[in-house]
Amino acid sequence: MVLNLLNLLPVYPLDGGQLLNRVFLDEEGFWSNTFVWISAIGFAVLAFISGLYILLLLPLMIVFRYVGTNRHLALEKELLDEGFDLDTSYEDLSDEKYWKIRAVIVRNLPTFAGVEAGPPYQYDAKEEKIAQEVEDVLQRNLLLDISWFEKIILVIIWILALCSPIIFNIDLNFLKNFLQF
Repeated sequence: MVLNLLNLLPVYPLDGGQLLNRVFLDEEGFWSNTFVWISAIGFAVLAFISGLYILLLLPLMIVFRYVGTNRHLALEKELLDEGFDLDTSYEDLSDEKYWKIRAVIVRNLPTFAGVEAGPPYQYDAKEEKIAQEVEDVLQRNLLLDISWFEKIILVIIWILALCSPIIFNIDLNFLKNFLQF
């Protein structure tokens, strides 16, 4: 239960932070990037203050994820600039569009260096990974678009979950010893 509660804290990359980032901070804008960097710096400071240097893995993972996300955003931008409709599901993608999106992915991701983009179109040994990237590009474009009323309901549920130890009168005194640095 404690791990679930910690996971709800509004700090990136925890679920609470991802919820905040996706629903309220536009996930790709200035405030989102600022939030991600503040979370990374916060974890680094916490690691040094607490002496729990294993926590330094979190800022490192945040930076790697940030770089990967920016690489995918650049990929999406190129695909949109070339006129692709990324609101298509992978299952509804025509073969022609698959190969065109695949060519952009192969050109831009270092993982697929040496893979022929075509034409001629032919499957590569890495095709399963390439197909997953095509599907990921299409899925990333599906934004969490909910009304303000739905956002308020979501925040209320989130706050209730965070307050569940108080609501259900759960004793968390054992945390005092853990949290004393």
